[in-house]
Amino acid sequence: MNHYFKIFILSLCTSNSLYGVTLVYNLRVRRIFNISLILEQIKKPKLILSAVPIFFHRDSNIINKMSNINVCEKRTAGGSLLNGRYVFSKHWFAEITTGIEKDHGEFTGTDPFCASRTGFDDVVLTVGYRHFLGKKVQSIVYGLVGFPTRKEVTLADRFGPLVGTRFNNIGFGLEGSYNFFGELKQSFSAIIQTRFIHGFNRKWFPILPRGATIQPGNFTDILGVLQYRKKKTVFEAGYDLTIFSQQGTNLLNQELRVPTFVRHSWFATVKHVILKAVFNKPFVFGAGFNINRAKRFDAKAFVGWVFGTIVF
Repeated sequence: MNHYFKIFILSLCTSNSLYGVTLVYNLRVRRIFNISLILEQIKKPKLILSAVPIFFHRDSNIINKMSNINVCEKRTAGGSLLNGRYVFSKHWFAEITTGIEKDHGEFTGTDPFCASRTGFDDVVLTVGYRHFLGKKVQSIVYGLVGFPTRKEVTLADRFGPLVGTRFNNIGFGLEGSYNFFGELKQSFSAIIQTRFIHGFNRKWFPILPRGATIQPGNFTDILGVLQYRKKKTVFEAGYDLTIFSQQGTNLLNQELRVPTFVRHSWFATVKHVILKAVFNKPFVFGAGFNINRAKRFDAKAFVGWVFGTIVF
């Protein structure tokens, strides 16, 4: 195989790795679905439904002097994430998450083109267990599986799938929190969360040659959060380190691997609860934003969201 073509394939693979975390997997946004702190006054919530209108924008630049590749990307997505969480008991919960989104990308430079798609993001199923150590410490362990709602790959996906990952994913997460002080009027906590997700290999034709597969590899999040509650309003701010590893392309006679790299994210959000609102049920609403930075491809992203949650 031509040497420059190999480099081109590797560039496609590495650019695709930027999309290993679609909106439905975004750990900072997913914290919206964890509203236990502001529902302490509600006894035994069972079904919690959330809708999160969301906007996403990313600028990145793919440069490879050896293959003369120089592509500038402007990527915009908008839509809504949908989540349903069922609380079985004080300790056990399960949830399902998906999203309906419109994804639009404009690419200029060596390989100019424009593409758009509207559809459903992956479906992610999660089961978790909460454990309490006194009144100050709480820990959560959970497992998850993610399924693509669309498996077909087209040439429009060559710099990253439009809406959804196209991969089957499996993973687990751990969360620990410490409540420095907790009163009826206010509380303050520190939270650390880690999550690991593995994507399974699949064929990537017509972008890759027939018989070749793409290896989405793994991404690992390490998230730190400070959380302050004033009566029924909660403020959160935090930092997330995402590590992308074991990504590459398996050609017919060669394996191409992507060096491990990281992405830095900062986020903030605010939530407020009304105990008797829609259908006389508790209602939580709020807004937040997230800023990403990855040195590879000089990628910068902004994500903004508003949300509403009903507790039945």
